[in-house]
Amino acid sequence: MVNVHRVYIDEDQRIILAALLRKTKPDMLSNGVTKEVAAQFMVPLRVVQHVWFDHLEGIENVGNKKPLNCWCKRVEVDPEAIMQIPPSKRTTLKDLAFELNMSISTLHRRFKEKEFRRHSNAIKPRIADDNKKARVRYALGMLDPDSVDPKFQGSYNVVHIDENGFTNPKVQQARNEYPAERSNRVFLTHQTCMVEVMKLMGEHRYKIPHMRKGVLERLRILPEVLHVDLAIVNAAREFIM
Repeated sequence: MVNVHRVYIDEDQRIILAALLRKTKPDMLSNGVTKEVAAQFMVPLRVVQHVWFDHLEGIENVGNKKPLNCWCKRVEVDPEAIMQIPPSKRTTLKDLAFELNMSISTLHRRFKEKEFRRHSNAIKPRIADDNKKARVRYALGMLDPDSVDPKFQGSYNVVHIDENGFTNPKVQQARNEYPAERSNRVFLTHQTCMVEVMKLMGEHRYKIPHMRKGVLERLRILPEVLHVDLAIVNAAREFIM
């Protein structure tokens, strides 16, 4: 059985004090009175004794000593301290909490209270409405126009050009070392991204769902193109109108 500590309000303690004063002389507690009052009001004996001791210190001291705000003290977030942290060290709430020496849950509550907000960066900048429509339009353009069931076109005859592939030696090395027989995984990941772009109407805050491409490839059932739900395609077409 859990022992729950009850908090007695000021009115209860003053009623107990009045009962004590009726049964005893001023400033002289008679024998057995505290037990009798405790049994009368069905309160612990220690509560009655605390009420009497508070009375001896002064009538104004009789009452609940508990402060109004009994919960954990609110932890404030200093905006100046956030601004002094380099942007590369506050990309996530976990990083920001580590730099501020605060808990992630506290920062998340302050974020919900809109005390601070996210900011864009070069990797995931804010996308304008026109750019969102352009992204959705690109994804729709990769669908097979001759297919009744919406699906993407094959990507084997499409050349994807990235300037990093010509200027970054590490990218060139990774491209040259990547096995050609696994190129279908890259194309499927690209198609999966386009599906998510159409779902989110051009936004880029999505997570690529796992397809278990390695398992499907070993079973020789890895598809070359992905099919798209017709409802997603229709919603994307309405968005760009």
